[in-house]
Amino acid sequence: MNRLQHKFHARRLIGECGGLAAAAAALVNRKGCAQRLGEYQNPNHDAVMPADVIWDLEQFCGKRIYSRALFQSGPDEGTAEECALNGALEATEAVVDLQQRLRLATKDGQLSMAEGDAALHQIEQAREQLDEVARTIRLGRGQ
Repeated sequence: MNRLQHKFHARRLIGECGGLAAAAAALVNRKGCAQRLGEYQNPNHDAVMPADVIWDLEQFCGKRIYSRALFQSGPDEGTAEECALNGALEATEAVVDLQQRLRLATKDGQLSMAEGDAALHQIEQAREQLDEVARTIRLGRGQ
């Protein structure tokens, strides 16, 4: 996971906690952590949220947002630009797969319930991949 992805997931986790003030209140017994929360989500700052802070905030909001992303990310994924390009390629492949699925499914002139459900699932996956590309680009711009 690159620095911008860490910032994105920190921002998501802090948001799920109710924002900076609520997340800071959840960390009131941890010296210095509450003051650094803004740095953890700021793309112009090098600080990365420590694992124990991630744990505390995920316990507070009840959602494994950041740790799940860490688990799923695997080894270093490169620069933000590489992540955006790879994400766009994966989204394009998902859309090509969708096109092929629909072409084959509608050869008989109909789209069954199962075929439609499978296509809708692929559409959602492609949207999620494109959303991730957009988030990576936005984070690279400091948005």
